[in-house]
Amino acid sequence: MQKSNKKSSEVSKLLFTSWDIPPALKSPNVCCFVIGESVSFFGSWMTQIALVWMVYQITNSVMLVGIVGFTNQFMGLIITPLVGVYLDRWNLRYVLLTTQLVSILLSSTLTFLTINSHITVTWIIIIGIMQGTVKAFDLPARLVTHILHQEKLM
Repeated sequence: MQKSNKKSSEVSKLLFTSWDIPPALKSPNVCCFVIGESVSFFGSWMTQIALVWMVYQITNSVMLVGIVGFTNQFMGLIITPLVGVYLDRWNLRYVLLTTQLVSILLSSTLTFLTINSHITVTWIIIIGIMQGTVKAFDLPARLVTHILHQEKLM
């Protein structure tokens, strides 16, 4: 009996030795950060897809779908180069918390307007512009945080 247990433990050791957890993922802070990042990106993409889909459902206009998608991305293209200067001076933790709270507020506003049947293409474009502005602050702050902490995790 003991030999079979010994064999099975050796087999399981061989099986799981290739599944070594990277040192960074052993840290609870990094695990929380990765989970939070995943949920946040998922929520951002859901909102972006919802905006475009709602425009198409309301108007059946492909041109307005393109305009909404453009306005969502365009603000990021304009503001992101300027944001880097400010991110060097601001507390990145507060920037990330603020951008996440504003994203939640924008998604909640979109939900409220949709449920109460007050949603229009104008509201969708305004929310898209604001969401693009928030992403212009959020994404560079995430990258800077990742680069700063990368040396500590290795």
